[in-house]
Amino acid sequence: MKKYTLRFDERVETDILEAVLYYDSKSIGLGKKFYDQVKLAYEAICLTNLFPNSLK
Repeated sequence: MKKYTLRFDERVETDILEAVLYYDSKSIGLGKKFYDQVKLAYEAICLTNLFPNSLK
């Protein structure tokens, strides 16, 4: 099975930051909760056998 490396480019990072700021503008702390969920999802994807080098 082929192995891949999962990376975010600048646009993804910018979109996530904009979403964090938006959610925080709606409710203090909501942006952090959103970011924490994005981070957990990214880590879960990286822990699969398809992306073994992504968390390095």
